[in-house]
Amino acid sequence: MCGAILSDRNQMDGREIILEKIRLKRGVTPYGILPDADYTARKQELDGADFWSKPKELLEKQLCPFYSTGACSVWKYRDHLCATYFCSSIGGASGKRLWKAVDRYLKMMQIILERHSMIRAGWPVYEIFPDDLNAGDIAMEDENGNVSDANYRRIWGDWVGKEEEFYLLCYKYFRETEPESFRQFAGLGGEILESCVIEAHRHFLKNVLPDQMRLSPDLTTEEAGPGRLVLRSDLTSYEVPVLLMPLIKGFDGLRSTKEVFNLGYDVLYNMDQLVDGLLSHDLLIKVNKSQK
Repeated sequence: MCGAILSDRNQMDGREIILEKIRLKRGVTPYGILPDADYTARKQELDGADFWSKPKELLEKQLCPFYSTGACSVWKYRDHLCATYFCSSIGGASGKRLWKAVDRYLKMMQIILERHSMIRAGWPVYEIFPDDLNAGDIAMEDENGNVSDANYRRIWGDWVGKEEEFYLLCYKYFRETEPESFRQFAGLGGEILESCVIEAHRHFLKNVLPDQMRLSPDLTTEEAGPGRLVLRSDLTSYEVPVLLMPLIKGFDGLRSTKEVFNLGYDVLYNMDQLVDGLLSHDLLIKVNKSQK
C-alpha cells in the first residue's frame, strides 16, 4: 500500500516517513517497506524477555515506524496484520479464531494483488517471490545492519532511483483490478480461506461473551503451591496465579464483562486467556436478567 499512501495528500506524515525510508534505502523493496535488520533484532530481543523486565528504552524503540504524534500515520492503508489485531474479542477464543481467519485471507489477498501489480508494472515474473517475505529473505543489509548498495541495486534493477514512481504505478494497477479478476487469481486457495472466514464467523456469533457473568456459585479455592490457587466446582478445576484473584472476583454479577476486562487493562493484563479458561471449565456463568 506504499503507492496508496504516497498518492494521498491527506496522509502527509505517513508519506514523509516512506519518502525518508526510500532516501535511506532501509527496508525498501519492490514488495513494500519491510522491517529492517535493526528493528528485527530488537524484536527478537524483546520477544525473548519477560514483559516486566523489558527495558523502557527498548520498548520505545520497538514502536512501529509509522507511529507518529500519538497515532498511526497510515491508518487508512494499514496492512492485514494491523487491520485484524485486537487486544481482546467479545467472542473470546472464537473471536480470536475469526480474526486469525480474516488475517490469513487478507494476507493472501495482499500478496496476490501486490504480485499482480508488479507483473503489470513490468517486473519479470520469474524474479518475483510468490509467498510472504521479510527483509532477511532478500539480504538487503550486511551483518552490521548497513544497507548494501550492491544488493539494493540487484533487488531493484532498472527501478533504482525510481522507487516512488514504481509504488505509484503498482497502486494504479491495484485500483484497476476488478473483484472477479481477484477471485480468478486467488483460485482454490482463495475459496478455501474465504470458507474458513465464513465458518469462523458463524462460530463467533454463537459464542459472543455475555454482557454480564458471575463465578459459579459452588466455586471453592485451595492452594496449589507458591503463588498458585486451584479453583474448583463440583465437576472441574482450574489453576490460576493468586495475583489474578482480584480480577477474577470482578465477575460478581454486577459489573459488565467490559468493565471487568477494563480492570485488567488498568494493570496491563489482557483477560482473554483467563476468561477462556474459566469458561471452558464452567467456572463462569452468564447472568440472566432475572438473576440481577
